[in-house]
Amino acid sequence: MPESVMIDTVRYAILRVKEPLILEGRECNAMVEYNTAQIKMSEGGNIGDGNKAKLLMHEIVHAILFERGLTEHAGDEELVSELAAGFVNLVRMNPQLMEFLQG
Repeated sequence: MPESVMIDTVRYAILRVKEPLILEGRECNAMVEYNTAQIKMSEGGNIGDGNKAKLLMHEIVHAILFERGLTEHAGDEELVSELAAGFVNLVRMNPQLMEFLQG
């Protein structure tokens, strides 16, 4: 897992935390904090490596929407979840696409 990701001009630190992550009164496995540019991932729980990638991408999509000024969509969990799963699958099934995009 990377230590950070650049989202437009903002570097988001990716932190693995041991303390419970509480969002809107409930415990979650990951969260993004826009004001500190941090993505926090819980070290606890039973999250497999494949799900960690989807979970990280989920938080990255939240941050992309926020940084792009689409704040009304950044909180749409269904939209974010579907985009994140689609991006992870796209990258995994099309490694040549990633080479092309980096070129």
